[in-house]
Amino acid sequence: MDAADQGRCVLAACGITDGPAYSSRDGLVVHPYSPDLLLVLHHESYPPGCWSGLRIDPRTGQVAMGILPSGMWTAVVKSKSTGAVLHSFDFERYPDGRLQCTAVDTGGTRVRSKFRLDSKDFAGAVVSGLFEDSKGHTYRISGKTSRTGTFEMVLKGGTASGLRAERGTLYVQKSGKIAIPNPNTAANIPRPPKSYVIEVNPTSFAPFIEGTSVVLLADISYSMWNKLKFLQASLDDLIDLTLSDQYPCKNFKLAIGTWNSLVDWADQRWLTRNDRDTAKKWTQQLSNRCRGGNDMRWALEFALGRFADATDVYILTDGNIAPFVLRGGALPPIMQPPLSEYAEACEATYANTSWTDFCGAHPGVTFHFIAIGSNASVLQEMADIGNGNLWESNINNGL
Repeated sequence: MDAADQGRCVLAACGITDGPAYSSRDGLVVHPYSPDLLLVLHHESYPPGCWSGLRIDPRTGQVAMGILPSGMWTAVVKSKSTGAVLHSFDFERYPDGRLQCTAVDTGGTRVRSKFRLDSKDFAGAVVSGLFEDSKGHTYRISGKTSRTGTFEMVLKGGTASGLRAERGTLYVQKSGKIAIPNPNTAANIPRPPKSYVIEVNPTSFAPFIEGTSVVLLADISYSMWNKLKFLQASLDDLIDLTLSDQYPCKNFKLAIGTWNSLVDWADQRWLTRNDRDTAKKWTQQLSNRCRGGNDMRWALEFALGRFADATDVYILTDGNIAPFVLRGGALPPIMQPPLSEYAEACEATYANTSWTDFCGAHPGVTFHFIAIGSNASVLQEMADIGNGNLWESNINNGL
């Protein structure tokens, strides 16, 4: 093992790994790729701050190092939104232009929030909030939303709270807290971001739906009664959007179901463009089916059994997650389905089903949540465990 290989081994133990297959003369790659990252370099021969302006490409994470003089360098990667130091390391640039390492993983997670108000992107809004890391240090979150209402930050293990976008007298507030884990830096590079859409006074959730083979399951238990108008409008928009000839994803497949303790489908096969009118007639009957108990697991088991090639499942609910639990629990089998639409999952033999274990039993499926009640923080955690995204709104409840 030569000196360069030994150096790479030492750096790897500190979270630094070899990057993509390009010449190390081209530069350094910083993970995760994000516009929130700031790289500051220091060399003992130069005054502090002299090399603080090197740009990190947010699409590739690459930093051009062509003008960097040879020698030993100290690098610090910071978050612009919090000012927190995410990672620091030393490296050498050799006289022939090579770098001792080609990539570094900060161990941070991209948190991407999209703010919307009255069905429009909340652009140019001032974002604020607090972040407390795993050691108890607190940082103020600050920045602005982009033209699309998006605000991205990179955080290490800890909790973000009070996230709010404000423009003049208008504001959009994220409910609950965002828990950020310490990721395993040896795997999943680049890591996908945590994504949340926070929307006030929306007309539809349809633009949030993405994927290839999508199952949408909507809660129509009795507590959803005052949200049916919004649900029906959103489903109609989704049908018009995805089952039209103009929809860009020609291989897109969609299934729509509603559940209380039992499940009802617009069609018990994948919908096609020819099913558009039939599916919209089905949505007109939602008010006739809004009643009964709640059993999210039976709805999901039924869906994944019937649509075994589903890639993404979107679960719309106002917050009752029974029989799932986020702490403890197990994955007992369902010996028999609910006996009626009024059955309650909390009384079933499979009560206290572990959501983590359930997601682990379906590794090829991503679980997203559409939260239209006051339990958004719980559904956010379920989306995180299911590797999915969260859309939350204030439908009849306030944020």
